[in-house]
Amino acid sequence: MKSPILIFMVLLLSGLLARSDEGYVQEIDDLINSISDHDQSYMQLNLKLANELVSDPPPTKWDQYRKRAINIYEKVLTGYGRRFDLPDQITQNKIRFQLARLYIDEGLPENARAMWFVLVNHKESPDLARESALKLGDWVEAQGGSKPLNEAKKYYGIALSLCQSTESCSYGHYRLSWVYHKQNLDLLAVNEIQKSLWNNKGEIREEALRDLMIFLGGLNEKEFPALDLVKSLAKKLNRPSLLIALAQSQLSAGNRLAGIAALNESFSQTPTLYLSARLLEEYYTIRDWTSFQNLLNKISQTFSQNDATPDVENILHRLSVQMDGERLGQTNYSVLFKNLALFYLRLFPMNTNKAQLIQSYLACEQDSQVQMQNLQKWIGEEKQARHKDLEIELRKRRAFIAQTNKIASIIIGESEILSHEAKSHQEKREFIFQKAKAYYDLKDYESAAGLFLKLSEIDRTPDRISLTSEHLLLDIYAQKKDFAKILNQSQRWTLNPQFSIWVTQLKDLSAELTELKSIAQNSEFELAVSQGNNKNALETFKKFCLQNIKLPQSCENARIVSVNTKNEPSLLWVLEKQGKDEELINELEASGHFAQAAQRIEDRLLNQIPVRQTASKHFPKIRIGGQILTKSSADIHPAEDQTFLRAALLYELGGESQARDRIFQKLMSTHKKDLGKNEDLIFDSLKNSQYLSLNHFSFSWKSKNRLLLAEYLEESGRGNKLTHNLLVNSCQNGGLIWEKTAVDQMKMLDQTQRKITFYGAHSKHLFQKRISALKNLSTKASCYLQGADSKLRVVIESLVAWSFYDLAKEITAASIPSAFSSAQILEVKNNLDKMAQPFEAAGKKYDDLAHEAFNEIPSLIEKTLLANKISKRDISGGLFYLKANNGPSGKTSHLQRENAISQLNQDPNSLKPLEELKNYYEAQKRSHLASYFQGRLKMNSKLEAKQ
Repeated sequence: MKSPILIFMVLLLSGLLARSDEGYVQEIDDLINSISDHDQSYMQLNLKLANELVSDPPPTKWDQYRKRAINIYEKVLTGYGRRFDLPDQITQNKIRFQLARLYIDEGLPENARAMWFVLVNHKESPDLARESALKLGDWVEAQGGSKPLNEAKKYYGIALSLCQSTESCSYGHYRLSWVYHKQNLDLLAVNEIQKSLWNNKGEIREEALRDLMIFLGGLNEKEFPALDLVKSLAKKLNRPSLLIALAQSQLSAGNRLAGIAALNESFSQTPTLYLSARLLEEYYTIRDWTSFQNLLNKISQTFSQNDATPDVENILHRLSVQMDGERLGQTNYSVLFKNLALFYLRLFPMNTNKAQLIQSYLACEQDSQVQMQNLQKWIGEEKQARHKDLEIELRKRRAFIAQTNKIASIIIGESEILSHEAKSHQEKREFIFQKAKAYYDLKDYESAAGLFLKLSEIDRTPDRISLTSEHLLLDIYAQKKDFAKILNQSQRWTLNPQFSIWVTQLKDLSAELTELKSIAQNSEFELAVSQGNNKNALETFKKFCLQNIKLPQSCENARIVSVNTKNEPSLLWVLEKQGKDEELINELEASGHFAQAAQRIEDRLLNQIPVRQTASKHFPKIRIGGQILTKSSADIHPAEDQTFLRAALLYELGGESQARDRIFQKLMSTHKKDLGKNEDLIFDSLKNSQYLSLNHFSFSWKSKNRLLLAEYLEESGRGNKLTHNLLVNSCQNGGLIWEKTAVDQMKMLDQTQRKITFYGAHSKHLFQKRISALKNLSTKASCYLQGADSKLRVVIESLVAWSFYDLAKEITAASIPSAFSSAQILEVKNNLDKMAQPFEAAGKKYDDLAHEAFNEIPSLIEKTLLANKISKRDISGGLFYLKANNGPSGKTSHLQRENAISQLNQDPNSLKPLEELKNYYEAQKRSHLASYFQGRLKMNSKLEAKQ
């Protein structure tokens, strides 16, 4: 059977035994209890139990476990009373070192020291001997005194003699350095502690580094280059703060120059507000004013309130108090103090020394702008902090400086608050006036106006403040062009029952009071000006214009407002009042008062002196028969054709046909025979107005116009032989009547040549006569074809083709006497065919030309109708001339025309009435009048697009 210890080991190795905290301890306990206390494994199991008890004990059972472990270790060292063999020496040493640790925790240091003392002399366990020596050294050093320190050095020496690595030696060097330091041997301490700075991983030991700074504090640079050493360490560790630690240590030790040097080095590497404050204090202490000023200038531009700390405030407070005292005795310190005070106040705006500091600062600062800027900032700080007394004191000082220097913006802010602090009503009004005047100077008229309005209220006899406020208020309204307020405000004074008494009695204010009355008289007109384009302004201007007040502005303003408000009746009235004849004529025309416009042209332009024509807003150019006359800036002479034609057109538009004819009669009487450069324009106007007659045939018309005149007279049934012959003999296309005349003439010539037969007696002569008539037909066709369109060409060329074809048929169809032999008959027929051949070819030529012309006709409907007529050889009537049917088909009533004219009377720019009038005249087939309104429409549409 296996022993329990063997079973335990098997279970342990196989991992079957649970190993967790108290359960493992219990397992061992159970094994121990399961064997005899004389069993050879009894002591080993108890040693295992002791080790387990101290390895990772639960905090709540540590005291219990520690006592039990101490008991087991002490028994093992005796072999349980010599019951068992003692463990080997190395195991005993380990047990003793563990016991020493437990004794310390148990509060038995003497027992621990005994264990360490034994272990120091056991060289077979050098690590334990070294650690025990260190423990003894620490214990002896803690006793204090010269002798214990020397004894501690001995034990630390033993430990260092036994160390074999950086880690094991570092602590000994560290503790030895402290012994040297306690013996005031800081140079030895520094050298020794440097040996303990790093662990075996090359990492710095923080405690050693901290203590090195302490040891370096008392050494001057001649004894040891402390700054170089720390700079090297700071760079290697990337820890600039080491320089601060060195400086603090040196300054604490009274090593001031070295400390300042370290502070400077630290500040140059890592500038902070605290370091700069420390440096300032040190520079002050050694009276290095140059360094003091340079540093203060630098940090003033670098640091802000966010960098401030209580430590910095304490330093700056001490410095400011000291420097304030310095400046009183030595004026050259004033600049230093001023800069320090500003820096201090900026970083710590709520410091308790602020009032005295500001007072001292203002005594040093000579620049008023700088004074006010800083006062403004400090006032804001005191307001936020609710320090009312200091705030008011600062405001009074700032207001005084602003008034001295005439700085309006500052006066405003301070006067507002100080007015509430005034001790009397009059003093308060003075502050309010100063504020209002400052707003006025700044052109903040809205803010100034409210204050001036209140100050100008008259609850008693006016004084200089109230009257000056009134004038400044009216000036503000004038600059804003608020003339309604000017009128109302000025009348508050001028309509006061006491006003005349004030003017008489208040001698020093009399001139200003009288000026108020003048302002009130002018404000009504200016109010109308400011109102812009509305009915009230128009009525005011018309009133002033009628009464000849503010001329010529009142009449001109009335005209402009009439235009802008589209008040056509008022515009016509103003133009009449101003005597602007041509503008009035243009406006009458534009607004549909056509007959009136024509009458004025006839009366004032045709029968009087020449008048320069000016452009009208609504209708800047003369339009006659759809043609725009661009002579808008020329001098109109009574004899000029355009003037006559314009008057005639306007009379016709106004329904005054008799007046129109009178104008035409005057126009034609100015010409003898030659109509000059305006012949086409005159002809179109006369023709469109249906004024032409046979009497006008005597004028020297151009051939085109003479042809058109003949056609016009023929169409109206007033033609004669002369007009008919003119159409018959013209090769130019004069229109539908000319085309009809051409076709009729061609039909007549065709019938004439067809009636000539060439059989029987004199056949040869008759045949020549037939050929001559056919040639006349062909020649006339060539004439008419010059002016013919495609449809007319088809008709004429087809007619000529039929004439040639039919002649050829007549030739070939000629009868042959029966007495002729067959051979003779055949010969005659051959001769007839040869004789007909040229006429057949000529017919073919004209037929081909007719087909070409037919193909040029774009309209399929026209082609179809024309083809049907040609196929039947029917060229009678007017069915060929389809364009004659392309007239307007719309219908408009005379009432609609009157309504449109009424609309035009009110709004000359309106497009709707112009469109309706155009449609009306198109339906009436009066194209020249329709064209006039079409032109107006285009012109007004362009004006609308531009607007």
